[in-house]
Amino acid sequence: ARAPSTQELDRMLKLYSDFVAACRANPEAAVKSLGPRPPDGIAPDEAAATVALARTILNLDEFITRE
Repeated sequence: ARAPSTQELDRMLKLYSDFVAACRANPEAAVKSLGPRPPDGIAPDEAAATVALARTILNLDEFITRE
């Protein structure tokens, strides 16, 4: 429930960029990761990268652990 630090934001933006590049390199896997109902209005590579980034954030200790 806090805003990310500048360093955290930079890392997430870099990770998103890396995910987009990976999805563009393997579009079949990107489409497959979106499931049977991909979102409208967004390119499949960007949608898949967003899903991958969200999964990454949801698996962080900071997201799971309450201190």
